[in-house]
Amino acid sequence: MKKFISLLLVALLTLSVFTGCGDKEKTNTGGENIKAEDNNSKENKDAKENEKQEDNKFLCSEKPITLSIFQFIQTPFKDDYAVFKKAAEMTNISLKGVVSQSSSKNKEAFNLMVVSGDLADIVAWDRVKIQELALDGAFTELDDLINEHAPNIKAFFEAHPDIKKHATASDGKIYHIPYIPDGEAAEAWFIRQDWLDKLGLEQPKTIDELHDVLVAFRDQDPNGNKKQDEIPFFTRGTNRNRLADFALLWGAHVGASNLWYVEDGVVKFGPYEKEFKDAYVNLAKWYEEGLIDKEIYTRGKTARDYALKENLGGMTHDWFGSTSGYNGKVDIEGFKFVPFAPPANVNGEIKERSLRSRLHWSGWGIASTNKHPVETIKYFDFFFTEEGRRLMNFGIEDDTYTMQDGKPIFTDKVLKAEEGAVAAIRKYGCQLATGFQQDFNYEKQWMNPVAYEGVKLYSENKYFMEQFPSGLPYTPDEKRRFSELFVAIETSLEETTQKWVLGGEDVNSGYDSFIKTLENFGVKELIEIQQTAYDRYIGK
Repeated sequence: MKKFISLLLVALLTLSVFTGCGDKEKTNTGGENIKAEDNNSKENKDAKENEKQEDNKFLCSEKPITLSIFQFIQTPFKDDYAVFKKAAEMTNISLKGVVSQSSSKNKEAFNLMVVSGDLADIVAWDRVKIQELALDGAFTELDDLINEHAPNIKAFFEAHPDIKKHATASDGKIYHIPYIPDGEAAEAWFIRQDWLDKLGLEQPKTIDELHDVLVAFRDQDPNGNKKQDEIPFFTRGTNRNRLADFALLWGAHVGASNLWYVEDGVVKFGPYEKEFKDAYVNLAKWYEEGLIDKEIYTRGKTARDYALKENLGGMTHDWFGSTSGYNGKVDIEGFKFVPFAPPANVNGEIKERSLRSRLHWSGWGIASTNKHPVETIKYFDFFFTEEGRRLMNFGIEDDTYTMQDGKPIFTDKVLKAEEGAVAAIRKYGCQLATGFQQDFNYEKQWMNPVAYEGVKLYSENKYFMEQFPSGLPYTPDEKRRFSELFVAIETSLEETTQKWVLGGEDVNSGYDSFIKTLENFGVKELIEIQQTAYDRYIGK
């Protein structure tokens, strides 16, 4: 591969420069040399040359090239995406999707492609899968290509070593260019402010205050229907995530996003730590008191709709955007559902579990069968330019956005779209989880004012916990063994925590047995694997 790249580089260097070749002289029939100028005006000629250079500055190939792409996150890649058509005009590289528009399962489509052995030239998918396949030779190492042909990506990695580290596989090489989300705030605690006002209460700032507010919601009829039917705390989360935010108040790491954490360089598994027991003793108690939705394990994804639209729910923990959107849409007089700061935990710390991490799971790589690796990495690099980034975030100028005071501002075509702003711009090919850096300003423009104020509250006060790296650089053997061990451990975790909360088993009497079960299933080996992979990740 390196030999191939070197030969290709030599060939490219012998070609004419893409951005104008300077003045050329012509000889007339009388043997006089004259300058070829537009309308006999050097100024016009210079302007035209400058314009030509500007038009060609992003060209990745002298001749038009079409590359195949596997991209199937929300929907299969569409060849007529306006964003990628515009990118083709600017770079001379067009993309053609390999997944049928009738496909409905992205994992199945990816596996079929891999099994066939016929990878697309560009694969936009799970970086862990790309790295695993790369170790078997399926994807091209990008380190040299980045250093030689991708100055914008190189500069970005130098400025953000954490992201470069995240993009590096277990063999120390880079095989994919990541998608980089922007902004920090993702989820928040929400409360019925109109209920608080009615009962003369303040937003809770501690665990004890939180308990008192939930008791008041349970007993003091804040919805005014003269029934004790309120659901003090509800959530539409799944499995143990339903109570992960509550558990964190007692210092326990329970949810999928914070099951693992690090203290002084030591990797820890939340359920194997003593805080886990304390959390579930209290969660079981609060559930028994009727402070937590009695149907928390059965109500499912419709819990938020039901609790809010029926004027029953008082508090939850959920996404900023979608949750704040109920304000103005719920037909309840005075309805006001607002984000508030996380209550301080037992140690007096104010922590938020969720974070829109810049270390995302997706990105795109170059298949080893791709015949144009140099042109492809240049194409990837285009999306790290100011123009390429703006194209992926905001779409087409004078259509989906206009420039105002040097900033892209969405048009009404996006902001007033019936399907919502995000769905509207995705039709153009914007915000696909390929290799580019997101710009949070795209989201600010259509975000609900209630959500925006909450985002400011959480971001300015830096409530966010340090996140454990997702998708550590495991070796194939480590990955296989980790998966084998974790299946049984996670099943036991799900079953036991639900049994404890619902009162099927006393936490105090069942805890030691639970720990022994984890050890029998290999939890210590699991932690050792995670520690090894983490040490590799931080370069230890």
